[in-house]
Amino acid sequence: LRYPPPRDFEILPAQPTDLSALARVEAIAFENPNSGPKLVRILFGTDGEEAFQQRSRDFVDMHKSPINKFYKVVTKAEDGTDKVIGMAVWRFTPSLLADMVDECESRYMSGKVHACLKGIATLPEYRGRGVASALLLRGILDARARGFKTFWLESTPDAVSLYRRFGFCDVEVLKMDVTVDGKEQTIEFIAMKRTN
Repeated sequence: LRYPPPRDFEILPAQPTDLSALARVEAIAFENPNSGPKLVRILFGTDGEEAFQQRSRDFVDMHKSPINKFYKVVTKAEDGTDKVIGMAVWRFTPSLLADMVDECESRYMSGKVHACLKGIATLPEYRGRGVASALLLRGILDARARGFKTFWLESTPDAVSLYRRFGFCDVEVLKMDVTVDGKEQTIEFIAMKRTN
């Protein structure tokens, strides 16, 4: 894997002062999926400003743990300031904590040292410019530099092709029955693994 050619954005480690902006990017991205229901309500139990506030609190708690690594993608706004347009959260799970993972991840990764992509999002108006690819590559390369060789994530159907391009393989389809706007439906997430 190699970094793509320079683009009009930069990937940086996120600081505590960035977490609110990252939560906003994620909330906006998940309110505007390429297809399917608004994931923000399904994933966070609410939407709009409430989802943003809840996720901001979640990010503050997650950022306190040294095993979580937050990235931000910035580009220059018209006024010359940095604008956050993308984000990712990786969890670098050492052997001592390898059993402290969710149910599906545990079935396949229990006891294994691995890096897990916990979240990735790009503002809708910046999709298709390589932001998510660059974030994914950055996380993989940083994980490798730390000695990680196994990777895990759970994807929406919209993003599966991105992860497959980076060597992730489908492991299991996870189905979740939800009620959205008064209608019952089943949504799918795809558990994926990469070993190198």
